[in-house]
Amino acid sequence: MQKLILITGIALFTFIGKISAQDVALAVKKDIHTDDGIEFYNIHKYKEAIGEFNKAIKDNPKDGKAYYYRGMAKMHDGQNGFCKDLEESLKLGYSTSADIYYYGCDTHSKK
Repeated sequence: MQKLILITGIALFTFIGKISAQDVALAVKKDIHTDDGIEFYNIHKYKEAIGEFNKAIKDNPKDGKAYYYRGMAKMHDGQNGFCKDLEESLKLGYSTSADIYYYGCDTHSKK
């Protein structure tokens, strides 16, 4: 058992060694914006949440979670364009078409 842990630790160390400090900083930065946005969303500060999700999406255009929550924040804030964000979250694999349809977005007619 100790050999497995040691081998796993070495493999992890080797893998981590191939990641640059800039890559790690960027990954942390992206997570921070998405996490901060969700915190604002949960306390109903939708404009602040949208700002954080905008930063997260700018840093990582493939962040389906940020698109989903930005769409939800837009919907709750009465803004247009929330369906587009929810549909993008679907394309990126974060949500399902049932989730999006529930909020009144028709994902099937645009294909």
